[in-house]
Parts: sequence; structure tokens; C-alpha cells
Amino acid sequence: MVALPVALLLGSGLGWAGRVLLAPPTAPASEAAFTLVTVSNDSVGRSFSLNASASWRAASTTSTSRGQDSGSADSPPPTEGHGVVTHIWLKGATTVEPGDPLYAVNLAPVVAAEGAVPSFRDLQIGSTGADVRQVQELLRAAGHRTSEATGVYDRATANEVYAWKKAHDIPPDGVFEAVRVVFIPKLPARVALVDAVSVGAPAPAGASGVRVLPNEPSFSIMLPAGQAQQVRTGQQVSLSIEGAQWEATIGELGAPSEEGEVRAILAPAKGEETICAKECDLIPLSGASGIDAQIVIVPRASGPVVPTAALRLPDGARTEVVDEAGKAIPVTIKASAGGLAVVDGVDIGTRVKVPQEKQ
Repeated sequence: MVALPVALLLGSGLGWAGRVLLAPPTAPASEAAFTLVTVSNDSVGRSFSLNASASWRAASTTSTSRGQDSGSADSPPPTEGHGVVTHIWLKGATTVEPGDPLYAVNLAPVVAAEGAVPSFRDLQIGSTGADVRQVQELLRAAGHRTSEATGVYDRATANEVYAWKKAHDIPPDGVFEAVRVVFIPKLPARVALVDAVSVGAPAPAGASGVRVLPNEPSFSIMLPAGQAQQVRTGQQVSLSIEGAQWEATIGELGAPSEEGEVRAILAPAKGEETICAKECDLIPLSGASGIDAQIVIVPRASGPVVPTAALRLPDGARTEVVDEAGKAIPVTIKASAGGLAVVDGVDIGTRVKVPQEKQ
């Protein structure tokens, strides 16, 4: 009577063991789902476009006859010279050299000369001083004087002035009138006439109608709040106006306005002294706006391109991708933008794994 239940128990135990031993093994946890992407040869970068503006900064105004300053660039000359303006050579903002004609008074030219002392008086035999020395330097530069400047207006200087006037179609004599020259502290220099100087107007007193400009205008970009967060000093900027292409950098960022806007002041590109160089004349004296500006957020780089999702940081120290065989390949990121990265270290044509996002 007892053996039957034991046999039944043994039979059921053997059946369970058989089922466990003979059942197929459980599949291991599968690797995370991924897709394969082929490494391509391409370029990656990021920039956005805004409008830049340019203006000629507050400029110094040369002051010669009577030692007066004309003040604002738009104000009329404070005093009148001798005669009437009959012609204008100087158009807009122009770089002038010693001896270059600026405008004509009574049909005779008024020329640029280098000198720190204003032309405040007519010079003749017996005159002495720094202004005489400046005129003698002008005569040397024009080839009418061979000796050093002495600062003494002697008979030789009068003869040289006579020859200089004759060469410039000025009624020749030995007197050097203040109205015949505009002394500018440093030449060459970029200069412009004030608005009051025009053909038919009274001649300005010496250089009171001329203002000295900086080497180039001031360039700036008003950054909206959204873009301002992406801009840093030193970033590259490409400017385009009337077919000219100029390179610059973000030189200075102002304080945000209440709306979050930030004014960026541009500086010359690395290794350059100016932004517009010899093409600054394209910027009118009244300034310019609407200059196309491309602000480079990520400098463009070319080479093997992979999705940024394919990049791994297994130990936090190096970056790698994994090929279709599961091999880890160390890479160096050259540029990254828009979900793509240019890398060094992997061959073009390699198929790399890109993990799929979990649903």
C-alpha cells in the first residue's frame, strides 16, 4: 500500500527533471538595437546670417587758419578764407598723400601736407617757426627743395615757393598763403570734407573744412537675444557688400538690453590691421547698414563624417565609434554641428553602429 504513492512521487519528480533538462536554453539578453551607417566624406559647420552696420566714428577735425576747430562734421567752417571754392577733387572718404589736391580756391588747388602746426598765417621772407619748417618739408617732398628744412623763410625758400606755385597753376610769387595748404598730423590719412564745403561756397579757413577720419569705419552687429547666447569674442565673421568680401572677428560684446539684444563690435581678422583695407571707400560718410554678415559658430571642417549618436565615451577619456563587427575605433572630433561630426581615425566607407533611441 505504501509503495504506490512513492512510485507515483518518483515518477512525477522524474518528469519535472526531464522537462527542465531537455528544454532549450533561454536566449541571452539581446544587444541594444542599432542601425549601421556608412562613414562618408563631407563637411560640417554652423553659422547664421545677420545684418551688420558701419559708421565712421567721431573723427578729428583739422584746424588751420586762425587756429579754430570746426567742431561737428556737419557744421559749417567757423571762418572764411580768401576766395571761393571752384572745384572739388576730394570725394567721400579718401586716403590722401602729401601734395594731393583736395579742392580748388579761385581755380588754384589746395593741397594736403603733413604737419602738426596749423597753417594760421601767410609766410614770406623773414618768417620763422615750425609752420615754415612744414612748408619746407612740403617743398622737399614735391622736389622743389634739396636742402634740409631750417624753419627760416629765406630767399631760397621764396624761390622754391615760386616754382611750386607755378607747377600747380597758382599765380606764382614768393609768398606762401595759409589757404594753399591743409596740414594733417600724419600722412597718408583718410580725410573727408565737411558738408559746408561745396563749389561756389566761400573758401574754408585753411583746413577747417576738412576732417581726418580713422583708417576704417567701425563695424558692428546687433544680435537678437536668441543668437546672442551663441556668440563669443574671437568668432569669425564674413562680411559682404557690393561684391567685396571682408573677414572680421567678434571683438567686443556689449551689455544686453532689456530685450536681451547685444551689440557686437567687430575687429580685424587675425593678422590683419583693418577689416575693409583698401575698399573702405565703399562705406559712405553717412555710414552703411544691411551689410550681409555670416557669423561662424562652428568653423567648417571636412573629412570623415559620422552621426554624433555613433560617438561613445566608454571611459570618459577617449571618444570612439564601433564598426559593424563590434570593434571599437578611437576617433578625434574636428567639428560637430547639426547631429553630425567630422572625425579623424576612421576610414571613409566604414559601417559604424548607431544606437537606436528607446521608444
